[in-house]
Amino acid sequence: ESVNNGEDYTGKIIKQTADIDMGGAQNGSWTPIGTKDRPFNGTYDGGEHSIKNLYIRSEEQAETIGLFGYNTGTIKNVRIESGIIEANATNVGAICGWNKGGTIERCLNNATISGKGKYFGGICSYIEEGGLILQCHNSGNVTLTTNGICIGAGGIYGCRGFTNFSIKECCNSGEITTIESNKDKNCRASGIGPEFLNGIIDSCYNTGTIRMKSEYPEDNCPVSAGIVGQLGQKASPLTNSYNVGKIILETDNETGKEKRRGSLMGWVGEYGESFTIPTSKCYWLTGTANKGIGEIIGELTDNTEEKSAEELRKLTENELGEAFTADTIRN
Repeated sequence: ESVNNGEDYTGKIIKQTADIDMGGAQNGSWTPIGTKDRPFNGTYDGGEHSIKNLYIRSEEQAETIGLFGYNTGTIKNVRIESGIIEANATNVGAICGWNKGGTIERCLNNATISGKGKYFGGICSYIEEGGLILQCHNSGNVTLTTNGICIGAGGIYGCRGFTNFSIKECCNSGEITTIESNKDKNCRASGIGPEFLNGIIDSCYNTGTIRMKSEYPEDNCPVSAGIVGQLGQKASPLTNSYNVGKIILETDNETGKEKRRGSLMGWVGEYGESFTIPTSKCYWLTGTANKGIGEIIGELTDNTEEKSAEELRKLTENELGEAFTADTIRN
């Protein structure tokens, strides 16, 4: 109430000192902290305590849904251990709906997210203006039924990614599903994020099943990928990342079944001279898809590496990056 009434908490730290049980549906739908006009700009430190039984439900079309609605500050050490988010909304993320230039660090989501909208992310939906998501893990299942063009769901974030932002040392183990409806075109499902056009994705991985369901009768290029659906010309190369989750693309269109289904990326396009190497030190498990990158437009080369499970486990710091040396989920 304080934030939504205008106190943005600039320069202040709010620290959670015990587990919180939100009470689920019997306590009614949670009102997200912060709005577009009145964002949260302080620091919320969850202290790695649990938030249990988070319940959010929006039957009317909403813009932004999450524990935090709109953040321009720092959210860290927040652990959503359980919850249900049922949303009819444009932007849906368990930790935060919209992160504008803020930081989301060392947060966990295990809440289930489902509903109809445009951009669904396990951690955050929309990120812009230098926003950062660092060392976050989503284990909750995310299911989006689409209501527009070029939209999708991701384990970490859900936005299209036009503005510069960074995703570092994050992982997804939840099942991510996008269901295309109303003949919506070019929709995406991915382990980290559906589209990445400007910024950095580094040291991330996916172990969850990624599923894209398309009923569109024409070749509308649905995308299903373990890390990112589309990598754009202004984005830095995808680095130090891997996928071991099954990548599924369900469609009656024979052309579209394999066109943009990739274990790491759905597709990349060469739109400028500087965009020449789409990946560096990126690996994928045999059997998760037929290719590391589903479709390549232009003269680029798929330099991802296919590995067996045993080979992946033996990757060293030099091969995969120092961020994985202390990772416990990987093994």
